[in-house]
Amino acid sequence: MENNKVINDVIYVSEMEAWVDVKEYLQHAMSLANYNSDVKFELKYKTSWYGNNNWFEPYIRVYTKDQADQVLERLTDGDIDAQIDVYESDDGDYGGRPIMLKRYSVELIDIKLDKQIEL
Repeated sequence: MENNKVINDVIYVSEMEAWVDVKEYLQHAMSLANYNSDVKFELKYKTSWYGNNNWFEPYIRVYTKDQADQVLERLTDGDIDAQIDVYESDDGDYGGRPIMLKRYSVELIDIKLDKQIEL
């Protein structure tokens, strides 16, 4: 899927060649992410802005690289355009050797929303 565009709460899905309700699209993505999984993942939002404009970008919070790989595979197999994102930071312990923390998520690519959608 290339160049997702969200207009008036619908998103164009090129594989279907149709406009789909964004909430239904996100619900579908979450059902794929949680399919046959012991861990129930949550949909979260990153806030971005440029000038006076701000928007929300949905992502799925996972806890390990293995979970990120599994969720990514489920989403891409289900025609959801996604990618793994890793945020790295140290633990901030100045008294000892710093420990690098990695936080994994799976981003739903090119989806920019005017508001967060509760599922």
